[in-house]
Amino acid sequence: MKICLVGIENLPVLAPEYRQHNIAGEGVQQTLLGRALARRGHNVSMVVWDYGQVDGAEWEGIRVFKAYRPNAGLPVLRFIHPRWTGMWSALARADADLYYTSCAGMHVGLVALFCRRHRKRFVFRAASDSDCGRSRLLVRFARDRRLYAYGLRRADAILVQSVSQARTLARCYGLAGRVAGMLVE
Repeated sequence: MKICLVGIENLPVLAPEYRQHNIAGEGVQQTLLGRALARRGHNVSMVVWDYGQVDGAEWEGIRVFKAYRPNAGLPVLRFIHPRWTGMWSALARADADLYYTSCAGMHVGLVALFCRRHRKRFVFRAASDSDCGRSRLLVRFARDRRLYAYGLRRADAILVQSVSQARTLARCYGLAGRVAGMLVE
């Protein structure tokens, strides 16, 4: 199966030569998952920020497609280009059967829209309690919160880490989450 992990900040975890950039916990989890899936014979790719790496380069059996540079574009307009256009272009180059992402944000909606349009499967994983409830959501702009909610509604599956997260997701969004805990250790 062709699986694409959408984790815009994952490259510094996967590729040692980019470790000068920030490393976050969810990037570590996604990279561990990607490595495990690749070891099991899946065709794994990632969509990440453009740090100047070669598009389609491979590390540890994972092909990496760059979406856009972290601060590229003009404020307000950059939501459309390069963020939306760059994300969709990278998702298309990955050409996966299933797209997986985690953490609340506009990217969840963008991935969901892409998957719906191209008849692909989409899985979202809640990375924290705040991803499950509207009042604690760590997403700055209303536009991005709406895209996130859209993405949740369009996900083929929503994975959560606990029964508490599943309850919060059901109460706040009216959606069922499947308790999956940490996918790799």
